[in-house]
Amino acid sequence: MAMTLRLDEDHARKLNELAQRVGTSKHEAVLRAIDEDYNRMTHRQRVTDALNQSVERWGDALEQLGQ
Repeated sequence: MAMTLRLDEDHARKLNELAQRVGTSKHEAVLRAIDEDYNRMTHRQRVTDALNQSVERWGDALEQLGQ
């Protein structure tokens, strides 16, 4: 899929600097940023799910310890 990315001057400067520092094209820098944000988001959701499962499993015992 093709898409046009419209950037203001600040974001264009940041993208240029990011691509230069990483040693990739701007296109590759954008793809990496998408992957990184997606991975962070899904990791956060997995941690939240695991925490909720732990609270469900151990919630009563933790409440009793707190009293």
